[in-house]
Amino acid sequence: MTRTVLKDGFLAYFDAQEARINAFCTLDKSLVENGNSAFFAVKDNIAVKGMEMSSGSEMLRGFVSPYSAHAVQKLEAAGYKVIGKTNTEEFGLGSGTDSSVFGPSHNPWLLGDASANPVAAECGMPSADGGAAAVAAGLVPFALGSDSGGSLRRAAAFCGVSGFKPTQGSVSGYGLSAMASSMETIAIISAGSAIAKEVFGLVRGHDPMNMQSMNWPESAQAGPKKMAAKTKKIGVLDLDALCKSISSDLGIAAGRLLGSGLTEVYGLWAEKFRELGYEIVMVDVPAMRYASQAYHIIASALTSANLARFDGIRYGFRDKSAESHEEVYTLSRRYGFGKESLLQILLGTHVLGQENKSAFYYGAEKLRSLIMEDYKTAFAACDAILSPVNPQLFYGTDHAGAEKEIAHDFLLAGPSLAGLPAVVFQGSMEATGKAHASKMPVGAQLCGPAFSDELLLELAAEYEKANPPAHPKGYKEMWRLA
Repeated sequence: MTRTVLKDGFLAYFDAQEARINAFCTLDKSLVENGNSAFFAVKDNIAVKGMEMSSGSEMLRGFVSPYSAHAVQKLEAAGYKVIGKTNTEEFGLGSGTDSSVFGPSHNPWLLGDASANPVAAECGMPSADGGAAAVAAGLVPFALGSDSGGSLRRAAAFCGVSGFKPTQGSVSGYGLSAMASSMETIAIISAGSAIAKEVFGLVRGHDPMNMQSMNWPESAQAGPKKMAAKTKKIGVLDLDALCKSISSDLGIAAGRLLGSGLTEVYGLWAEKFRELGYEIVMVDVPAMRYASQAYHIIASALTSANLARFDGIRYGFRDKSAESHEEVYTLSRRYGFGKESLLQILLGTHVLGQENKSAFYYGAEKLRSLIMEDYKTAFAACDAILSPVNPQLFYGTDHAGAEKEIAHDFLLAGPSLAGLPAVVFQGSMEATGKAHASKMPVGAQLCGPAFSDELLLELAAEYEKANPPAHPKGYKEMWRLA
């Protein structure tokens, strides 16, 4: 495994950048001060022994974890140290940090307060994930995070870095504060896909403490070598047809979902892979049109069940004004949870209700099976599928609230529902609009069959080598890999 070698002045650079982006909620700078250069960051919903684990919520503020997540243990055994915990949306319920009790983190590409930045307003990105911001600013080479329906991958795309979601079960979820258990996994944000591949090689594998984890099959290790000996095929989607079907399902005016200019940029990415020697083929995943709806139903159901453990009695926030056992429970949850958590609890309770379970939850699980089968058919014709992260160049403001979330999630939610690996990387830099000359990173995504993780990371790393990612203004390469 590589080590980071720091350059003089890193600590001052770190302090200046952190003051600007607010990426960390817990920090141990002594690792840098003492010359320990082998460090990484961990999202605040992942356990690190002796460090606070608030999950960005008032409910867990002040809770100190008595143990470390399995992935953290494996990295520490390899000689790496946790420099701190990064900011997160409450219980990981999103790509930003708007609901965090520690305040929002800021995208290094957007200077100052993102809410007052005209480029940020145009791109629809009010905040950033702490881990993605820290990596994009050059504070850490990689960070552990979590991904359930694409939150980590979208966060990586916003900040122009690599975001990798492994095959479901290949990395133990022990120590991860559960949200949508059957889809959520510990994931990796890194300065490059080559780094993510090395980190993944350390953290994957079976864990007796996690029943979903599994041993990494030998056939998967031989996958990249087998692909090198044959014609390499990358599939591309008919975005226009897919977006029209989704628009019809959601009642959105045709043409509003697929942003102008995205089709051309998508074609440019495919052409770049063609220039690298890959064959480009058209593929179709018809059931992807239902991915967002299925994901939000299943995720809310699982979240409501997982958050039931926070009752104000065993651990976590307890409302001191309560005068009865019932008030301890109701008031602690009312004031301990933020709005998004309460919304997910309400939605999840509704779809799991006796009268609704068959129509909503079971229906969503049937769609999930259909999505899995369509992916299997698509991968019979290609080795990986290339797609954008969002159906628009940026997370735009054409839609509001839940409609925006559902409309923009289908490209990310599909791999999560099917338990497939996916990696996001900087596809290109694009102008943010006519009103501004600024350019922002636009994320591309590669998705593959189960256990094609290493193959996807190699493809992304090859693309990054041929098309070096840009960095935000003020970025300095204060560490290098050795």
